[in-house]
Amino acid sequence: MKLTKEEKERIKSRDKWDAKHFKWAKELVLREGYASCALLKTKLAFGDNKVGRIMDELEEAGIIAPFEGSKKRRVLAVTA
Repeated sequence: MKLTKEEKERIKSRDKWDAKHFKWAKELVLREGYASCALLKTKLAFGDNKVGRIMDELEEAGIIAPFEGSKKRRVLAVTA
């Protein structure tokens, strides 16, 4: 999957590893059909700060729905 132009601009201030981490998280969320901090922590072995930042970036990119309490976040995008 390729990052869109908007996604690249949104994360261009981050280093190349952060861009890869965003891509991995995006692919995982699209494959699983939901997003949660626990999913990213478990499957990708990311820490709390990275997970929080990536969840915010996924929401800003329109890939996942906004925060709704303790519920898993819905996936809004069907493809990358």
